[in-house]
Amino acid sequence: MPYFHLVFTLPHELNPLILCNMEALLSVQIANWQNNAEIKERFSTVSILNATRIVFNIGGNKFRLICIVRFDKQIIFIRFIGTHKEYDNINAAEV
Repeated sequence: MPYFHLVFTLPHELNPLILCNMEALLSVQIANWQNNAEIKERFSTVSILNATRIVFNIGGNKFRLICIVRFDKQIIFIRFIGTHKEYDNINAAEV
């Protein structure tokens, strides 16, 4: 079964959110997404920036997670994770 490789370290503040949302984290690990529409179907609040770059809203939009998705290799590269305020100070299309 194909799956996405997902390896990352979280800021300490996110630990409670992840522990309460393990189902979502596990669904990403075993996903077999072929395009952004399939991600949007699973996570309705995700923002699609372009063909490979997406932004997840975490914890009621308290945190943002920017990823580059390589559908051909089934890999997600985490480019940024931080508070909404930190997100507002970066260029999400370039980070």
